[in-house]
Amino acid sequence: MMQTLQPRDTDESVEYRELHNGEEPQRWDDVTFFDDQGYGFVHVDQLGGFVNRQGEVVIPLIYDHYAIFKEDISVIRLHGKWGIITRKHETIIPFEYDNCRYPTGGKIIACKNEKYGILNLKNEILLPFRYDFISNFNEEYIAVCKDGKYGIINWEEETILDFDWEYAEIVGDYFCTGKASGLFYDRERYIDDAVFCSETFRCFTKDFQKIDFGIIDLHQNIVFPFISDFKISNFNPETGRAEISKNWQADDMTDEERHFVADRFGNPIPFPYSLPTGWDGEKIRKRIDLLVWGKHPAEY
Repeated sequence: MMQTLQPRDTDESVEYRELHNGEEPQRWDDVTFFDDQGYGFVHVDQLGGFVNRQGEVVIPLIYDHYAIFKEDISVIRLHGKWGIITRKHETIIPFEYDNCRYPTGGKIIACKNEKYGILNLKNEILLPFRYDFISNFNEEYIAVCKDGKYGIINWEEETILDFDWEYAEIVGDYFCTGKASGLFYDRERYIDDAVFCSETFRCFTKDFQKIDFGIIDLHQNIVFPFISDFKISNFNPETGRAEISKNWQADDMTDEERHFVADRFGNPIPFPYSLPTGWDGEKIRKRIDLLVWGKHPAEY
């Protein structure tokens, strides 16, 4: 028989009561978000799983990290290790990884014993676990970190771009790379904010040396200058336009001066249309993409 919960039974109900003067949540939408197939993640006694809109537990409450489903699979953590399950609660990637991403084209970037590799959905190793980090990949190349430096390899592990970079990521047919500048950030200011030198954000080295990001081609020709403070993922090779960030650490600049779309020479391009008032991330994202890519969907 399927276990059934009420919204008030969940750990999320504590926050709801705090925000609503002690009132108990009455609806499941008060304590969780349901995906398009009616699965919502909740916690009871700090362990999580999924319920349906009737409060029936469809995935057991045994997991120790928040999760969602994407295309009927969920990357989820059990006893501190990551794996992948289906909506039927079948384990397709065992819980033996320190980190695990959602599949791209049937391939999964994972971390085991502090080294990164790539798996398929049968848990077969496609790229050995011997890299410090893997940024991303496509059908031809993989952006990896080895011995503290980034480069590009192919699936036979042959070096395509030498390991000379502080960061590398595949962006279409090009590569976003980062190189150390002559500037060092104030260690005392950022010492407690390790996210800025993590591999995810990577805006300075572990020695707090600033990284400048640009776009290069396979022959290391510069196609967008090394002027961005953060990695560049949104780049249009036809126009040379890119979404970049500069002067992010400056306290006397507006958000528009820190994060903007630039032309191929790095000059800011003004928005020819109004941005939404307030914070509407989806609409702002559409307008940024419109400026970078020149798309004009009706909903813009």
